[in-house]
Amino acid sequence: MIQLKRYNDGSDGVGEWNYELNLQTPLEYSLQGLEEWRQKVVIVAAALSVRNFFQFETLRVERWCRIGSNATQEFIALQRLIPSDLLLNANVNGDGQTVFSLPEKEGLWFPVFAVMEGQTHVKFPDHEVVVDGLASVRVLCAGILAFTLVVDCDVYLDYDLLGKEQPALAALNHPILEEAIGGLATVLGVDPYAENTKYAAVTDKGMQSLFEEEGMDELIDAPESWIRRAWN
Repeated sequence: MIQLKRYNDGSDGVGEWNYELNLQTPLEYSLQGLEEWRQKVVIVAAALSVRNFFQFETLRVERWCRIGSNATQEFIALQRLIPSDLLLNANVNGDGQTVFSLPEKEGLWFPVFAVMEGQTHVKFPDHEVVVDGLASVRVLCAGILAFTLVVDCDVYLDYDLLGKEQPALAALNHPILEEAIGGLATVLGVDPYAENTKYAAVTDKGMQSLFEEEGMDELIDAPESWIRRAWN
């Protein structure tokens, strides 16, 4: 049984690692800025698709700013799901403007906060499993554009979140994570920033389990029932 994502008593998972990449160039809530935003999303999706690490399927937008309203900062919280093919093939200066219009709202709207959702391929010695939600990308535009790669699975570690060794699983999957992080940093031109969790040290090349360093008794502090099982 492969153990995934530990829940903290039903709330946020602590088996979650974030890689933040903050672009330094300011991005305005304008038509030109919207196209620049879209092109960056396209680049990120392509970089993470290498070796099926992350297959982008849906953009979930949660917060918008109306284009042309910079002086008044007209924001709205409204969730909308945009299929990846519609977004990736959109021409902001043409028919693709409909992608960034909202029901019963005038004008075009800029996605201020969104999440790229999709599927991840996890490798085993004799088969491969496709799972939703093991990786995602948060996209925030607040003066500058920032991407955060969220890795929500322990298959990249040589110990799972219960302290059980899984070197063969890590050997198959961690190189793919490392390649994805490196590719993302290359196409965006910035190094990722990441903070450790109590379970793993995070670097720009992936993650390293802390079980051997810290001791299992110190790290395992939740019942096994808090581990979500995704497959047998």
